[in-house]
Amino acid sequence: MSTIYLGLETADANRLWDHGPGFVRLAAFAIGESPVVTTTNIAMVVEMIEKADLVVGHNVLGFDLPALELYYGLDLANLVRENRVMDVLLAARQNDPPLSGKVDSRRYDLDPLAKRLGFGFGRKLSGDGGSVLQALSREFDGCDKIPVDHPDYVRHLAVVPGQVVISVA
Repeated sequence: MSTIYLGLETADANRLWDHGPGFVRLAAFAIGESPVVTTTNIAMVVEMIEKADLVVGHNVLGFDLPALELYYGLDLANLVRENRVMDVLLAARQNDPPLSGKVDSRRYDLDPLAKRLGFGFGRKLSGDGGSVLQALSREFDGCDKIPVDHPDYVRHLAVVPGQVVISVA
């Protein structure tokens, strides 16, 4: 069984439906236990997703895969129909239901989820307490202007410490 673990960096997430070409900027993936690969060749990633037995990611059904469907023609309906998607955000919500009230509002963000489940990884925080992505977005005046080869941008996407990260064109 081939399992692909997926993450994307995009232009401003609020612009998913109206940004147009170039919205998806950088992809990180690992197949099984292989090293994490980052690439700007999003069409290649879509081809790999369509061939995979299982696609795993955080909020992939709510964001990543719909973005690839909209801008790269990914057949998301087929992936779902064939039960080939595992969204760890949805699984976490089902298996560890939220507490009542606002106390739990950030419970399923990647950092607290990874910490709670003992994954040993998550998004890195910047010196000002925000995420590295937030800091880079401020520095470059928007997510869509961060250089795709910026080392902090690549590290932010490939969040598995100790894992080899390979960048390809």
